[in-house]
This record gives sequence, C-alpha cells and structure tokens, in this order.
Amino acid sequence: MNYDNFELWIEGKQKDVYPVIARSESQGDERGALSLDPADKQVAGYLKGLADGVADIKALQEFGAFLYERLFQKDIGILFHKSLGHADGDDLGVRIRLSVTPPELAALPWELLYDERKDCFLATSGETPLTRYVELSEPIRELKTKPPIKMLVVIPAGTGLDVEKEKSSLLEALAGLGAAIKIDTLEGGATRTAISRALVEETYHIFHFIGHGSFQNDKGYLTINAEDDEDPLISADAFAGFFRDYPWLKLVVLNSCQGAEVSATRPLTGVATQLVRRGVPAVVAMQFPIADPCAILLVKEFYFKLCRGWNRGRVDAAIAHARNRLHMDFCDSIAFAFATPVLFMRSKTGIIFDLEEPPRVLPSSVKQVHLLQEVKKTYDHNITLLEEQKKDASEDVAQQLGREIAEEKRQAADVRSRIRRWYMSAGSLLAASLLVLLASMAGLFELAFSLDDRAAMQLRALADSNTVKPFDNKDIAIILVDDEAPPGKLPAGRADPSHRQYHAELIEALSGIAKVLVFDVIFEVKTDWDTDLSEAIEGAEKKGTKVIVGAKHEEGGPEPLFPEKLKNSLRERWGILEGGAVRGSVRLVELAHRSADESAAGNEDAEQPVVPSLTLQAIRQFKSESAPPLPYFDPRASQIRLRGPEGQLVGSIPVTDKLHFILDLADKGQQASASLYHTVYEQRADPGYLNRFQGKIVLIGYKVDDEHAIAPDETRYGVEIHANAVSNILLGIFVRPLPAVYNYSLIVLLMLTGAVLQLRFKSWTSYRLPLKIPSLFETEVKIPVALLVVVLSYLFCAVLAYKQGRVLFDITYHVTALLLGYGLSGVARRKLGLT
Repeated sequence: MNYDNFELWIEGKQKDVYPVIARSESQGDERGALSLDPADKQVAGYLKGLADGVADIKALQEFGAFLYERLFQKDIGILFHKSLGHADGDDLGVRIRLSVTPPELAALPWELLYDERKDCFLATSGETPLTRYVELSEPIRELKTKPPIKMLVVIPAGTGLDVEKEKSSLLEALAGLGAAIKIDTLEGGATRTAISRALVEETYHIFHFIGHGSFQNDKGYLTINAEDDEDPLISADAFAGFFRDYPWLKLVVLNSCQGAEVSATRPLTGVATQLVRRGVPAVVAMQFPIADPCAILLVKEFYFKLCRGWNRGRVDAAIAHARNRLHMDFCDSIAFAFATPVLFMRSKTGIIFDLEEPPRVLPSSVKQVHLLQEVKKTYDHNITLLEEQKKDASEDVAQQLGREIAEEKRQAADVRSRIRRWYMSAGSLLAASLLVLLASMAGLFELAFSLDDRAAMQLRALADSNTVKPFDNKDIAIILVDDEAPPGKLPAGRADPSHRQYHAELIEALSGIAKVLVFDVIFEVKTDWDTDLSEAIEGAEKKGTKVIVGAKHEEGGPEPLFPEKLKNSLRERWGILEGGAVRGSVRLVELAHRSADESAAGNEDAEQPVVPSLTLQAIRQFKSESAPPLPYFDPRASQIRLRGPEGQLVGSIPVTDKLHFILDLADKGQQASASLYHTVYEQRADPGYLNRFQGKIVLIGYKVDDEHAIAPDETRYGVEIHANAVSNILLGIFVRPLPAVYNYSLIVLLMLTGAVLQLRFKSWTSYRLPLKIPSLFETEVKIPVALLVVVLSYLFCAVLAYKQGRVLFDITYHVTALLLGYGLSGVARRKLGLT
C-alpha cells in the first residue's frame, strides 16, 4: 500500500487555543485551532483511568472521539476527509504524522484518536497509520540492508526482571521469523561498556531494550547495570550517545514503562524523542505499563510485519499491524494495550530498511512495487537533504557528501531498475496472455494437429465416464434413406431430385400426425414433381404439420432461391443446412447466420435478428401453434433468444460468439433406432405403424455422403447430429463455452501462476532425478513438481466444471498459458542474471 502523508503541526498556545497547520500530500493545506485544556477535569478523568489500568473499551472510545473532535475541527476535518476519500479503494492510505510542540499536548495519548463514523481507532488501521514525527534535515543513511536483520537484545540484570523468562519469551515470539532475523542477547551485565562494545563488534540494525524506565525532573532515564561507582540510571541524552556513529542502526525498541513519556513542561524531552533527535530513524516505546501477554504479541506481530512479506522494511505499517492485533486480542481485557506502543520516527515514507531481494526473486506483486516506489522516494529525499548540506559545506566535507550523494543515486537507480524489471516482466506476461487468447479465439491449435478437439474429446470422455446422456425420443424421430434398398424399394442412395415424388407421398401420409417434418435436403433444382410436393406441403400445413427444408445461405446475403412452385408453399420455413457441420470431437453446430437487417446497426449490445439453421427452424416451428417465435442474438449474454409476437421471451439457447451451438451427443444406446425411409414409405397407409411419429419432430435425411466422425471409433449421420442438437435444446442440456472475459482472466491467472512458480518456488519445488548409464552418460533431470501439481489441479477443475455444469474449458490454451508463464519467467531469470 502507498501512503499520502497527512501532517499535523500543533504549535504553542496563543491566547486560549493552539494553532494547527494541516498539510495533505494530495489535497493541500489548511489552518485551524485546537481548543483543548490538558488540565480539564474531563481529560484528567480519562488519563487517570488509563494510569490506573481500569479504562474499558467504551471509555477509550469516548476519550478517542473527544480528541478526534478537538483535532479535526472545521477546515482541518474537511481536509482529512477529502484525503481519506482520495485514498479510498486505490490501495492507497493516509499516513498521519503528528508534530506536537507544546509539551502538555505531546504528553497526551493521541494514539487513541477514534473516528466514530468508521467505528475505528485510527492507529489500529493499516490505512491510517499514526506516528509521532520528528522533522530533521538528516538523511537516513545505509538504507540498503542485506538480510538477515541483526538485532541486539539488552536485558539488564538485578532490576527486578526475570532475565531468563524475558529472554525466552522474546525468542519464542520471534521464532517464526526464521532466517529473516539474527538475534544476539546481552544479558546480565548490561553496562555502558558492554553495550558500547557490542555495538562496535557487530553491525546491528535493531536495538531492543527490555527493562525499566523512569521520568525524573522532566528528564527520561533507563535503568542499566552499573560498573564500579556508576549510576545505574542513564539519561536519555547519554543513552542516545550509544547510537551516534552507527548509521546502519535503524530502530530502537524500548520495552520499558515510561519509555515514550515526554515532559509536560519541556518540549521534546524523553528517551524516545531524544533518540530520534540524535539520528535514530525510528523508536518504538511504551507510554503505559505493558503486560507480558501484550508485550509478547506486540513483539511477534511487529517484527514479523517489519521483516517479512511484501511490506517489509516499513515501520509505520508494522506498528499499525501490531496495534490492530493487540486491539483484536485484548479489547475485552486490556483495552488500552493497542495504544501503549508509540512510534517516533523521522522517515518521511516510513521506510527504514531497503531489504535486498533474495537473488532468485523478482518483485511478485503490485503491492511490492508500491513498496519499491516508497523506497525510491526515501532515497530521493536523502539525496535532496545531502545536496542541501553540500551547499554550505567545506571542500573536504563537500567531497565526502558528494560521494554519499553518488552512492544514494546508485541505490535509487537500482530500485528504479527493480521496478522496471517488474513492469517488463508483467508486460511480457500480459502480452503473451493476450496472444494466447487470440490464438484461442482463432482456433490456432485446431489448425495445427486438431489439438483443441483432441483435448476436448479427452476431457469430455473423462467427465462423461459412468454418465448416461439422454435423447428426447418422446419428441423426436429419425427417418434415414438407406444407402442400398432391396430391389424395388425406393428411394435409396444419394439425395436425388427425383426423390421428391416419394417425399410428397410421405408428407401426405404423415400430415396431421407429425408436428414438424424436417428434410435434411436442399431443394434447388426444378423438377416435374414440384407441384405435387408443393400441394403436399400446403395440405400438411392445413392439418397442423409444418414442413421445413434445408437451404444454402451466405451470411449477410439474400434469401436462397427455390423452384417457383415450392417458393410460395415453403415461405420462410427453411433453414441453413450448414448448421449440421461438425468440427472434430467438439461438435459445433451453427445455429444461425447474422441477418443483413441493419435495424440493430450501431448498437453492438442490442439484440440482433438472425437467419435460423435447420435445427433452430425445427425448434421454432415445434414451439409454436401459430406464428413461430422470432430468433435474435444477444451478444451480451451470448445467447440466441426466441421471442413471441409481442416480444415475450419464449426460450434462450447459449451459443458461441460465432453462433455455434456445442453439442452434447447422447449415448448411442439412448437414441431410438432410426426408421428406414423405404420401410416408412411402404407402411404409409398403416395408421398403426405411423402412430410412432405422433406429435413429434421427424427429421429425414440420407446416409450416403453424410457420415461424420465424432470420435476415433464412432460416426454419426448428419441428420442424427441435427436430431441431437434439437434434443439438447428441448431437454435443456447446454454445453457452455467459458465466457470470453472468464477465459481471458483464467489465461492471465494461469500465466501469472506459472511465473510465480518459476520466480518464487522453483528452488524447493523441483525434483532432481538422476539418470545414469554406465560408460555412456550421467546427468540429472529436473522435474518441476509444483508445475505438475498445478496442471493436474487445473485438469481436475476442468473435468469437474464440465461434469457438474457442462462448462467447457479451452484446455490447450490454458495449459499453454501456464507453461508459457513458467517458461518466459525462466528466460527472464537468466537474462537478468537471477539464479
């Protein structure tokens, strides 16, 4: 998360109020006044409850709301709310930096600020971290830190503390950090000499003090071990001297009572404030006594957030996280625990460490890039401060500062390079995912070795194992013209215009029995039997049987031409015969063509009229008793919708963006055997025989030249495929392609998953398999175990999605995206010199 600074300067009292200056990094400046008397009985009552340790959560909310209302008044409150609004929802927060000059106000527990509208203590939210800011014109040197972070823990003996217990509690709390932190302890004789020597012998980044603090004569003191006649009390000023010449030491934690206390009469007086003024970038100290369970949780959560994860190195985010955990765990018992730790800092960005990335890792998230941007801001601020110092420096000092500026610029350039690497990696992955999506839309892998169909066939076979797929025998019947009929039994063989004489008689026989007769035949050529066929079609319509024939049609082109005598009887009852096309195992049936009607032109989201296929025309005629519903394509829902005369929705059919319907072919055993044409023709005068076609859609087609392979060992006739499409629609069995937006999202997700596996987990998810043939060769094969697990998990999800919801995944493209992300990231590792 990035932060906009919201700075509040509370100045010395003028008349009865304290002037306040507010500066928002995004919204500008405002001035106001704070009307608050620290000696007021109400304030004193709240403070007494805190001092006695009896303040419950309600009292804290009341005191926090009281402070909030006084501080965020009028224009300053409006400015603060504008800043929060600007940051809302953009992975952006507002860092509250308090600079309080009047000592009587600095002594108040501002960490209790409570926003009643959000029902939130500001200091407990990662969106509004609250810090005590000390403005210093000194850069934070030695920002670049190579893990592990080194911590010196100092526990003076003989001060009433159980040293072993304190040590074991701390080590137990930090055990989860593993190699991210290295801890040395100075226990027992924690004298001035011992502390000084420890800091000389090792470059410590954190100094953690567990002991007692006190406040005497408006001065802060800590208790350490004395040598000879030394005073065990060490003043804040003297204690700060320990850290004067160690720019790599970035944080001091004072786990002692009154470590955060400041004088109510002298400004900037206290152990923590003195340490920051003397150059320590950040100090965490306690303003109330802290119970052991709270101290353990504070240490555990604070250091974990500071040393691990994408936001590591940022002290303000770490203290906000720790405060939130204290509030969550102790709000019903030690309610004020979250307000006990106070963060004093002089870092404008909250960054105190630029922790080097492990060499095997590129920045892996947008949040981590945000952190790097904040690190860069810190370097830039350092450079600005050093350049200001250089202006008035002597020649020797100016040369030294010049070298420091050059080093800071080098480190800033390194951070920019890390950010640029992330954007390059993310850009290449995004471009590759787009290419995979385009390949998916173009069916590239289908053109090359029919990979799409082979993968889909295996997926559907696996998902459909032990599953019975039904066929609507109640509403559908099939009549097939045999390839060879017995002598004298006609028609047979290929479709021939002369067969219309038999079609006319068959139509007459089934009139009033079948509801719809569908001829999987194109009637283009004029014949001598067209009059008979036309009269049969018109006669069937009078008896309630509708006849549909096939036709050739170019998308966007004019209506097909029929012989003149058939044109008037057929009218619009024809369907595109190309709708029976099959593409490998996926079995796509084209349900319609886009119409040449321009009524919906200019509005891509509007429903568009379409020209129906033979299958869709059969559905239209079957669903109507009078005027058939009109078909439209809804591009937003990827559906063909049937609407009645008044626009009411009659039915919806999911299709692809090319108006293809994905077939779910019924098991061969579920589909009733087709009747042979010559048998039906011979029995056309037998009502008992013809009763099997009562009220059904009867599809009539040929065997010859119309057989299609639907699997390596199975074929179906074209009319059977049409019948299966009709059956799917009537039974509501729809195979849905993954919508384009989800398809692309999944491609991007899998590509990023491949990248993460390569960049973050490769070292511990690869199995080395030794291969050895004596006297020939000896090598090792790296098996990417995690990648295989992800592939298998994806395939399991794809099978489950098809089995449970009939959602068909583009397996080849999804797996390609995963492998491409893994491979491209491997190339990036080698090009960028990552090991």
